[in-house]
Amino acid sequence: MDSLHTNFGKIAIHLKRLFVWMTSTITFEVGVWGNRDVTTLNLGNLDELFLNSAYRVLENLEEPQALAEYREAAEHGDSVAQYNLGVAYIKGEGIAQDKIQAEIWFRKAAEQGFMYAQYNLARMCLFGDGMTQDETQSVKWFRKAAEQGFAPAQYELELEGMVTNYSNLGDAYKIQGNFVKAIQFYEKALKLYEILCDKKGIADICNNLGLLYHMQDDLVKASHFYEEAFKQYEFIGKIDCMAIVSGNIGVVYQAQLDLAKAAQFYEKALKLNKDLGRKEGMATQYSNLGNIYKTQENLTKASQFYHKALKLDEALGNIEGIALDCTNLSLVYEMLGNLAKATQFHEKTLRLKGSMASQYGNLGLAYQAQGELDKAISFHQKALNLYDTLGRKESMAAAYGNLGLVYQMKGDLNEAIWSHEKALKLDEALGNKEGMAEDYRNLGLV
Repeated sequence: MDSLHTNFGKIAIHLKRLFVWMTSTITFEVGVWGNRDVTTLNLGNLDELFLNSAYRVLENLEEPQALAEYREAAEHGDSVAQYNLGVAYIKGEGIAQDKIQAEIWFRKAAEQGFMYAQYNLARMCLFGDGMTQDETQSVKWFRKAAEQGFAPAQYELELEGMVTNYSNLGDAYKIQGNFVKAIQFYEKALKLYEILCDKKGIADICNNLGLLYHMQDDLVKASHFYEEAFKQYEFIGKIDCMAIVSGNIGVVYQAQLDLAKAAQFYEKALKLNKDLGRKEGMATQYSNLGNIYKTQENLTKASQFYHKALKLDEALGNIEGIALDCTNLSLVYEMLGNLAKATQFHEKTLRLKGSMASQYGNLGLAYQAQGELDKAISFHQKALNLYDTLGRKESMAAAYGNLGLVYQMKGDLNEAIWSHEKALKLDEALGNKEGMAEDYRNLGLV
């Protein structure tokens, strides 16, 4: 027992040194934090705080001896030793890195009320670092550390609330089409995620910013944010997100006519989707690579990639994808002078688009019956666009009539009148008296 007490004594001495060391901090300039002015808040870097421990300052002891002392004390239930053993495992200093073991020892110390362990465990739960991501557990342990007065945990809780609000507001403005406001709130969220060192949060916001700038044709900024998102997703091993973002980067480079770089990112996205077994993503990238080769007039290569896309889309039953692939193949075969093949794929495209338009119309009616009016409008509009492409005026008149009814249900009478008048004009041109009667009746009700 004397030996054990001696070890505890050493731990206590080094822990005291830790408290002094951890308060040499950096200053964040973030302005108002909740209702608190934190312009000169000294928190240090939260990632560094997460990793630091008493173990770091044991420079006078040989590492094997230090680890043996910590393990012995930890196994006898000392929370400080458990915490420091957890840090040794997570950093891989003097021992093989093992995040599962780190989580076990942090949890033991946290359950005894050691606030540093509670804080580290909260961050592991938040980021899924060595364990399944669990935001509920993360908040639980942040709160326990905060209740003991641990400032980083208190502020992290406040930041988490603020960053969620900013991100949600960005999402809302994006849906409304107010991209300027959406960007403003996403940028606020990004700054807070950077303070939190939340790499997934940073990646998600950067991807959203990339999408918004892309939609506004600001390709330089779009590329910057997409590539930052890819870097962060790569760091945390989010392969599914890497695949999507890599494809988006390829689209940006293609729009800038940098076909070599576009192909490079499409191929990267294709490989990632193959690794994930995601056939839909593979089909998309085969189609994108086909577009590159078609632009370069390498029509044989383009045809090969379009056929690969078609094969996958057919296996998936993806009618939209099949229609696109057939359109691309009809164009390539026309450029090759193979008019028989071009006609074959063109006819298949028309049949598929007619089927798609009918399905869109049916979905519009289904959402209309359920009272989901925005979705109903979206699908009726898709049906209308396809019927317009196919030149099916009678079907276009029906789609306009359906749109008019939905706008009427929404109380948007101007749009309702406009849609019913468009339907009437088409029915008059077709001499469709039954359709005209329906259109007059609808206009009378408005």
